[in-house]
Amino acid sequence: MAIHEFQRLCWRNIEMLCPAEWEMTFSSSPADTPRIILSDRRYERLKMQWRQLSYTPELSRVIEKHQDEVEHVTILNSLPEGWYGTIAPCGSGSVIHAGKFFSKTKMLVELILFWNKQREKHIEEKIMESIHPVSSSVQSCLWEAMGMKVKIPSECTLSAFNAEAGQILWKFMYGDKKSKKEVIICRIALLRAIFPQPDISWEDLKAFIESQANPRKSRIARAESSTYNGHTAVRIVWLTIPDGMIKRLTGYKNKIVEVAWACPVEEKIYRLSIPFEDCHVLSEKLHVKCCGDRWKSTLYDKEQKGK
Repeated sequence: MAIHEFQRLCWRNIEMLCPAEWEMTFSSSPADTPRIILSDRRYERLKMQWRQLSYTPELSRVIEKHQDEVEHVTILNSLPEGWYGTIAPCGSGSVIHAGKFFSKTKMLVELILFWNKQREKHIEEKIMESIHPVSSSVQSCLWEAMGMKVKIPSECTLSAFNAEAGQILWKFMYGDKKSKKEVIICRIALLRAIFPQPDISWEDLKAFIESQANPRKSRIARAESSTYNGHTAVRIVWLTIPDGMIKRLTGYKNKIVEVAWACPVEEKIYRLSIPFEDCHVLSEKLHVKCCGDRWKSTLYDKEQKGK
């Protein structure tokens, strides 16, 4: 059955469209070359990797060599502009290898598409036409994957991520080598298992967030009612014990601002943590979308027009 609904995927300086039924089931470590796998409920559908090159590859020669070395391979001559690829039988279906070099960003994108039965050319074309690298010179980057949508300044780079049952967590780093700072964004499922009551107050959210903290490493300095994307939220200022023996011995404590809110539409809890000293600057640049189609600010609930 053909899939007609598509969703946007934005991950590590690549934006693309893919069928709404496909999910990202694998991503390489932030320290490694970007690689992802998209799967539906039964099969792996797409493998893709991208990297910057210092030269312009001759993709036409690459696929000709691939055809010479592998049996039953046919070169595809009707792919979207700039794409080179081959098709070969695979079981009862076929497998497509394709690549494109984006000269402006010097980015090579390579992908493998798997069709277990009939080849669906309109999906291939939609995916390939939509793929484009994001320039490192932009002021903010859009991250959209694993059910989360985030706009974040481009100087913030992904340092770690975790996708486990019931929770998605992304960590971003920014600053120079001597003073690295961290932004943490978390999405927690099973809202009604945590809060069965119909109305969730900011005090309820505070109690839940506090129950997740390690009292030996952090304590709440201040907590107050807030809103986020129109939802009830709690704004917490944490005092945390920093890394480093000297700072611990001198009693130095980091200040972290966290905003947590419950989205009853998605039935999810969101948590956002940023350094206290940068909260006013980042509040105008860092945005997390839950339900709805409008971006709003993180800390002070100011609307941001556009998607």
